[in-house]
Amino acid sequence: MIAILARTPQAGRCKTRLIPKLGATGAARLHAWLLRDTVRRMRATGVPITVWATPRTNHAQFLRLRRLGVRVRRQRRGHLGQRMQHAMDAMHTEQARTIVGTDCPALTTKRLQELMANIRPSVIPAKDGGYVAIHMHSARPVAFAGVDWGTGRVLKQTQRNLRRCGGGRTVHPALPDLDHPRDYRRQRQSGLIPAQAVWCRSA
Repeated sequence: MIAILARTPQAGRCKTRLIPKLGATGAARLHAWLLRDTVRRMRATGVPITVWATPRTNHAQFLRLRRLGVRVRRQRRGHLGQRMQHAMDAMHTEQARTIVGTDCPALTTKRLQELMANIRPSVIPAKDGGYVAIHMHSARPVAFAGVDWGTGRVLKQTQRNLRRCGGGRTVHPALPDLDHPRDYRRQRQSGLIPAQAVWCRSA
């Protein structure tokens, strides 16, 4: 199963570091496009997905996803590790569990399928020192313990934790996140983000 963690695409409440470049409305529209595109790529794996939303689950984008048959649930409160652990725990399944965000349009269906083929706990690293996807066959709280979320130490600390889980694999190459104006410029130039991503309405 796949859990997609996503913020509500509401102007001024998402992709705030891109507001100086795109404005609050443009940043929200971009985030809405990222959400839709992530869902499209993840559904193409053929694996059931759930979108974990915060802070609202009744936004128009989430209602549209529900009409498409996508399950939408509310994220629990807490730091990122606690929210990820809650999503892992909620996937009551004997199948493997995978968590992704919405900030990596470079994460293709094929790359995710390669990640999910691993028996050991595995991550796809991000170029900023974090990771864009994590995959495990069981919910293990130690994987998210003692991590300085939002820093360049996230990947190394997570790798340390996965070793404590009995192993761990980092699936290279690292992929670019979309957090800052420079990331947006590079990904627009590379074709990962189309121009209409900022023009389309987010609600």
